[in-house]
Amino acid sequence: MNSRAIRWLGQAAVATILLSAVAFAGEAGKDEKKGFFIKEGDFTLESEFWVQGKADYLKTNIDFKGDLWQAIGATSTEIDPKWDTTVRRARAVFGGTAFKPWLHWKLEADFGDGDAVLKDAYIATMLKAGVNFKFGQFRAPFDIFQLFSERDQTFVENPLGTDEFSPGRDLGAAYFGSASDKRFNWMVAVQNGDGENVNGNSDDGLLMSARFEFQNSGGFDYKATAVDRPTALQWTAGLAFTRNSSGPLVGDEDSSCEPGVDEKCSYDTTSRSAVELFGALRGSRWQANATFQKWTIGDGRFTPSGDLDDLGITNWNVDFGYFVCDGWELAARYGQIKYDDPLAFFDPIFPFLPPIVSDRTDEEWRIGVNRYFLNNNLKLQVDFGQDGFKFKDQFDDDGDVLKGVNEGTSKGLRAMLSFFI
Repeated sequence: MNSRAIRWLGQAAVATILLSAVAFAGEAGKDEKKGFFIKEGDFTLESEFWVQGKADYLKTNIDFKGDLWQAIGATSTEIDPKWDTTVRRARAVFGGTAFKPWLHWKLEADFGDGDAVLKDAYIATMLKAGVNFKFGQFRAPFDIFQLFSERDQTFVENPLGTDEFSPGRDLGAAYFGSASDKRFNWMVAVQNGDGENVNGNSDDGLLMSARFEFQNSGGFDYKATAVDRPTALQWTAGLAFTRNSSGPLVGDEDSSCEPGVDEKCSYDTTSRSAVELFGALRGSRWQANATFQKWTIGDGRFTPSGDLDDLGITNWNVDFGYFVCDGWELAARYGQIKYDDPLAFFDPIFPFLPPIVSDRTDEEWRIGVNRYFLNNNLKLQVDFGQDGFKFKDQFDDDGDVLKGVNEGTSKGLRAMLSFFI
């Protein structure tokens, strides 16, 4: 579905809902934190609108060190930093109940970065605590960081591993529920597997996810920071699984794809599966969020002998935020992506030569400060940090082993100003 179709669909749906509701609204108003609302009997409409403007100033370096890269003659590169600004998100969110107290709906559209996309569009039944269903486009129940709303993030962006691997939103159906005291919760989802705003299935594969978690009595409020200052300790911990089995590797325009060589080579349509251990703690002034994930990407690497094989990846991340006083939050993050298997890179011009064999690790660290204004409806975030990759390389030239390190980093400031109504 193209952006124009999404835009017209979203506008038409929103206009229809608003006009029909206003026509018989028995109660309407503005909540300080949740936006505008309309209520008439069992029909409710709640809305919120928010805009996030982002600016960053990043310096990028790619360095080649060691005997291997000296022999090859690789040259280090430095990209001068510059300010880059964008409207990161411009969200319109609508939801409520649809004429029955047990039938809930949500419609969320984003108009940031010069485009218009439909994010959430689903209906959900809330029949009883243990038996509920969801149909439409929604977030796959995997990766605790992607399940937090984008308006509540501790940092300007999600962790590196979340952006790179997590399945995100997709079209499908889910069964979910919880114990009566919300101490035990679960969700099982079957989705298209092609990502958001894709009607047809481009392959025979489906995205299947399951999530099981234990929480404090009364349930865990899924927010990334303790900005609402919970009066009692909240916690959640659990296990999640996801699998998307689909088609072949995707390459450049002539369909060629050499993993590790072709920069346009993508694994987005390969079989991938993962298991996640996650947890979070919320105090009155602080919050900690963590994920540990083990990924397997089908045919995701070449072995030194030139065969395709599965690629194992370990991804973990920890965020911590602390309110030093009302409205001021300090934050810290550290995360790592470790490629568990060696990667073999063959020269595309001379593929018969021995490969460069590398062990790869990606790393991210950040520190930040967040300032909340106007009853938390205005938020300024600034963080400084670095993310990058490191390849430990080795080349066997007839028994003469050359070694080196290929390292790339992006370091600098990021800032975001968010306004919620």
